[in-house]
Amino acid sequence: MNLFISFIAGCLYPLGFPSEILTHHPIFSLLGMLLFLMNLKLFKADKEALTLLKKLVYLLVFSFGYFLVGYYWLGYTLHQFGGIDFPLNYILSSLFTLFIAPHLLAFILIEHFILSKVKKKNLHLWVFLYSIILVLLELLTPQQFPAHLGHTWLSLKPFLFLSTYFGYGVFSFISYLLLFSFLYSWKEKKIHWSSSFIILFLLLLSFLNPIQKENEIASPLAIRMVQGNIGNFMKVESEQGNFNLFQKVLERYQDLSEAPISEDNPIELIVWPETAYPALLNSQNIRANQELVPKTLKEVTRNTGAYLFTGSYDVADKADHLDFETEHSAAFYFAPNSHFIDVYHKRILIPFGESLPFGFLNPLFSKLIKNIAFFAKGKRYPFFEVRENIHFISAICYEILFPDFVRNYLNNKNDKAHFLVNITNDSWYGKSSEPYQHKFLAHWRAIEFNLPIVRITNTGISSILYPDGSESKQLGLFQTGYMDLELPIVKNKKTFYQRWGLLGLTLFMLGCFLISLTFFFLQNLLLKDREA
Repeated sequence: MNLFISFIAGCLYPLGFPSEILTHHPIFSLLGMLLFLMNLKLFKADKEALTLLKKLVYLLVFSFGYFLVGYYWLGYTLHQFGGIDFPLNYILSSLFTLFIAPHLLAFILIEHFILSKVKKKNLHLWVFLYSIILVLLELLTPQQFPAHLGHTWLSLKPFLFLSTYFGYGVFSFISYLLLFSFLYSWKEKKIHWSSSFIILFLLLLSFLNPIQKENEIASPLAIRMVQGNIGNFMKVESEQGNFNLFQKVLERYQDLSEAPISEDNPIELIVWPETAYPALLNSQNIRANQELVPKTLKEVTRNTGAYLFTGSYDVADKADHLDFETEHSAAFYFAPNSHFIDVYHKRILIPFGESLPFGFLNPLFSKLIKNIAFFAKGKRYPFFEVRENIHFISAICYEILFPDFVRNYLNNKNDKAHFLVNITNDSWYGKSSEPYQHKFLAHWRAIEFNLPIVRITNTGISSILYPDGSESKQLGLFQTGYMDLELPIVKNKKTFYQRWGLLGLTLFMLGCFLISLTFFFLQNLLLKDREA
């Protein structure tokens, strides 16, 4: 029975995230996690405690249910990305079950070997301790596709202003506090008053302070977002030297970019998605000789009079190596006169797709495994200027999932970024939940850093994500086209979260724990006075 409950819990958990067919709501994720935590029997007497093996088995079954509902698209990805055919692609993708929730594995090990050795006389305080530990493990445990309890609260937009202070993690904290309070009340047959008060106070604070749109400090920026909808076959073949397909790809992007533009509102910035230009460029050579800017890019910028920001590939410094880190996944920036301005190199690479997590062994594996790109990691944090004193930064695909990456980027310079351009290629995942999940998780960066995100993808979903949780109109999945949108330029104040990051959240959670501790001692004093 417990195995079945763990499986159902795993199936419920991803329903807090969007899907192409299923409805989503945070209540599903909360219920799934509650069932899983109940199975662990954390608040039971020592004689009822589970063995480590049972806890790990429950986690494995939970993770398998999580994989089936939330990450079923990985099998398709292995076929598209790695050339692995059915049924081996789905068998191999199911191994992701072992890595899907490393923070829960870390929690079980810490709880079993350390926390379970401590006598839990005051369960009242463990509600907070368990919550804090789980949130910190969520944020500190390396993860391939972080999708946590706090993320599901995006459904409450625009009532998420707490995340501008403490990131999405504050809603994970509220979630775990709610779940452990329920488990405490279930066991002790009484309400956990301090956590109930803090949860209600934080929710009330959120609903009384919806995120407000900032006043504009300059005229809106006219942006053209181009979604080429280049299929994987055409994309790969064009990159590998098929001249006819190469020309078709460029013609599609050029035609869409040069579509009629209103004379009253000329386009200022054109954005193409990740690896839209399907050839290897050399930024150092182009910088030294501007005549080396490719013909299509020259024509697009000159014919439209707009800046062009596009994904492509750039030669790496280690180009003398034959198989390893010879290229960067990159974003190039060109001026309206076709002058090359700067380039951004992707810094966070997709494990098992763009690199391997095996450190010094990676060069050896690169000689044996040919289905992995083995890109070189970027080192710079360039700021791009589109108007005088109007700047933006970039994130390529997967990088947008990591708040510390965006925070470090923003804090790297004294200049203020007014928006972020996230170029992406989700075509590897087909018509599945992944594009919806990716956009859903990316939206948190806009909220946490008060920074609009211009998110352009090869096959969709493309749109502008706003800091209040709202979104522009979209280019949908596998739709070919372009959107002309006006991006408001507002004064971008540093959020508390940008300044303090995880430290601010940790201090906040410890402050809540101290409040509970004070409440606990006062409650005990009152009981003693009554007894006296």
